[in-house]
Amino acid sequence: VPPNIMSVTQLTKDLQCRAIFDPGSCIFQDLQNGKTIGGGHEHRGVYLLSGPVE
Repeated sequence: VPPNIMSVTQLTKDLQCRAIFDPGSCIFQDLQNGKTIGGGHEHRGVYLLSGPVE
């Protein structure tokens, strides 16, 4: 995977989080406490992260 493209599978495993997608945005939530740890928006068919994923 090129360095500027993330694998959602690997990201959710590494960070122990869930990814929630809708047609225009996505969020990542911590599995333990449900806190949002990052997110992004869809642009031309690709979801771009716009917040930190810790």
